[in-house]
Amino acid sequence: MKKHYAIIALALAVSLTGCRENNADRTLGALNEHNAESFAQQISPEPAESTESEEPVDPAKGEDSEPITPVHIEDIHDWDENNRLYNIDGVYDNVERYESEFETVGGLKVLWSGNHAASSQKYDPNAAAEFAKAHWNDDLDVCAPFVSRCLKAGGLSIGSHSSTLLSMQLLNSGLGFGQFVKVNGDRTVTLPDYAAPGDVVQVYCPYEGTMNHSLLFVGNDEDGNMRVCCHNLANSGKYAFKVDRRCYDCSTPIAQVFFYHFYGENETLPDGIPQDAILFEDSGYVIPNETYDREKAAKYARENPYDGLGQLGAEHLWAALFEGGIKEGYPIQTATFMQLVKSRLGTMYSVDINPDQTITLPKYVQEGDVCLLYCPGEGMIYSSFIIKGADDKGRMLAYSHDKVNDGTMPFLVESVCPSVVCEGNITRAMIYHFD
Repeated sequence: MKKHYAIIALALAVSLTGCRENNADRTLGALNEHNAESFAQQISPEPAESTESEEPVDPAKGEDSEPITPVHIEDIHDWDENNRLYNIDGVYDNVERYESEFETVGGLKVLWSGNHAASSQKYDPNAAAEFAKAHWNDDLDVCAPFVSRCLKAGGLSIGSHSSTLLSMQLLNSGLGFGQFVKVNGDRTVTLPDYAAPGDVVQVYCPYEGTMNHSLLFVGNDEDGNMRVCCHNLANSGKYAFKVDRRCYDCSTPIAQVFFYHFYGENETLPDGIPQDAILFEDSGYVIPNETYDREKAAKYARENPYDGLGQLGAEHLWAALFEGGIKEGYPIQTATFMQLVKSRLGTMYSVDINPDQTITLPKYVQEGDVCLLYCPGEGMIYSSFIIKGADDKGRMLAYSHDKVNDGTMPFLVESVCPSVVCEGNITRAMIYHFD
């Protein structure tokens, strides 16, 4: 399992940016066509179109290799040639992603709850939308940086070269709320009625837990489907945007987009959504009968100590979650966050960090829940680990051997981001509580 984690960790180290600027070839394994197509049929009224080549390649096998079925990017992206600004000739290999089929679920689910961070920034969405329409084809950068420039034109300092990290910055900004929205059968997207020009939309890969592409919403077409401006796969916003059938990196079927809505003047959350909701969805998907055994997860974390920081921490966390019964995961810190949020096995909560750098656990937290540390400067999760419980003063104990935190002393959070390029102040953490 460690070898498997190392392979996919290396793959996502490149894909976390969410957009490509050059071509690459990558051998990762073989996609189980039955599972992928079954998943696509469950999440879309129309069957997904096959992107596998008619004659699969049968490469020489190494000791641990599997047959490879190449996926041609030009068969995945349905765009004019002059709009295809990345992966034009790239060939990515399918990967066997799922051991079990997904099942669609309905009903409102709050995925992330907590007090919105106070923000003094003011956003002019119309200015952002007009900037997007004027600069959609200037070729200066790719998707996330382009949307970041649009947000800057609207008065915000939020921005990132990574689509996934941009989504995290938006969710933590306190300027609105996020939502996952289902992709229509014809791959258009119909946003909620409260969507407004200047809102942000991102294409979400359910396996990797990452955002593939960033878009700026500029209005609807005559059928009520969203129009967007974006770079690479450049779009002028004059016609309805169609989402790719599959993730360009791993070929997993695309079922949902992430939608971030900025509050209008005196606007409140729609009816039925709690006031402390940061992220939610009306329909989603789960792995049938998947349950979490927190005792088994905690036992693994306790008996197999690792450093709780950096990539190794995410690998250790997912190994513990695997022992607890969660079979699908991507051991990258911020992807881990998204995977947990989307699992519908519990709810993510934002908590404040005490002045002495400890965390006072809410009463609902139990052993086996997960803590994730967030850097607001980079918009990324930089540490994640299994929670042990609380000491007699209610301060968090963790199964992490970072510094002096060995499970017997209160876990101490860094006052600044440990990244050498950031050094932003750390003031909040996230806790995932399993139902």
